[in-house]
Amino acid sequence: MNAKKSSVIILLVIVIGVVVYWQQGEENPVLANYKIEGTTAEKQIAYLEEKSQKSDEFSASIRNDRIIYTEGDKEYEEAFSQDLFYVSFAPYIYKTHDCFYHSLTSCQGELVNEQIHILIVNEKDNVIFDDNVTTNANGFYGVWLEKDKSYTINIQKDEAVGAAVFETDEESPTCITTIKLQ
Repeated sequence: MNAKKSSVIILLVIVIGVVVYWQQGEENPVLANYKIEGTTAEKQIAYLEEKSQKSDEFSASIRNDRIIYTEGDKEYEEAFSQDLFYVSFAPYIYKTHDCFYHSLTSCQGELVNEQIHILIVNEKDNVIFDDNVTTNANGFYGVWLEKDKSYTINIQKDEAVGAAVFETDEESPTCITTIKLQ
């Protein structure tokens, strides 16, 4: 009986080892197609946000803890730091769209490649981000912030300004398109 138990345990260990090895070695072909395999989720987001990859076949959507990639009927997920939250802003003057989860491949903001000033403070009025930036080709600008916090953002373009209060918890949007500059 001990020999039988030992054989079952050895077989189980081998099967688990093969499954773990197989899963670790599996590459994400969606990422390979877009030349971003082997990079961190944070770098993947930065690349796709900057490049504004529009496609009917490929999509990349940001949730509060991961990116979901879809190509055809294939879906893959890439997790990112559990302590950080990515949120992308598309300030507007005339036209916006409804959005909750930011799509790196289909969201399009109005202010493309425009200089804006962003100031983000936390609930204690500590400055978290204060910089002149250029929106991406998709009209968005994204930042990484600490998770489970409350922030206020002020955005200015020339004399037009807009502001919003937002959260970075598991129920929060990763796409904010409601900041009208006036």
